[in-house]
Amino acid sequence: IYIGKVKKIVKNINSAFVEYQNGKTGYYSLVDNTRHLYTQTGDHDRLKEGDEIIVQLAKEAVKTKDPVLSSVLNFTGKYTVLTHGKPLLGFSQKLQAADEWKQKIKDLAEPLIDNGTGIIIRANAGNAEIAQIIEEAEQLKQECETVLNGASYRTVYSRLYQAQAGYLKQIKEYNMQQLEAVITDQKDIY
Repeated sequence: IYIGKVKKIVKNINSAFVEYQNGKTGYYSLVDNTRHLYTQTGDHDRLKEGDEIIVQLAKEAVKTKDPVLSSVLNFTGKYTVLTHGKPLLGFSQKLQAADEWKQKIKDLAEPLIDNGTGIIIRANAGNAEIAQIIEEAEQLKQECETVLNGASYRTVYSRLYQAQAGYLKQIKEYNMQQLEAVITDQKDIY
């Protein structure tokens, strides 16, 4: 997650190009990102060149295409994903759980959904205690608030947050019920 600066708005493709690191620019859809996270205060009726906004690298660069940036911020845990900019409570389609269990989760997670923050319950949550799931969601919400509150004190191109390494993310996303072991011959990964 970075503080980026809008370099160019291209109206015919309804998008903007945002420099998120010095010399690195990303594609920012104005259709997918209708709520912009400005670092400066004041009223903004629409995005304009020179604006500083908080963006997350949503998709890495591919060949000649710029990376895709988003104003929907995701904070991923083992059991939940906190989404700032998408205020909803959802369940993974892979999650096999009774309606009664889901309703308990909804009742406890509902108070966490405010200020544009949502929660997705991941497939791995099926084997966890409800208290663990809610505790993780609360921790992710605190982490998000810390990142957003700190943004007003940072300068453009600052990295506000960095997700875990890709291999850790893959392990987290894997259905833990089917995982027996992780084997590596790379010391740094071990």
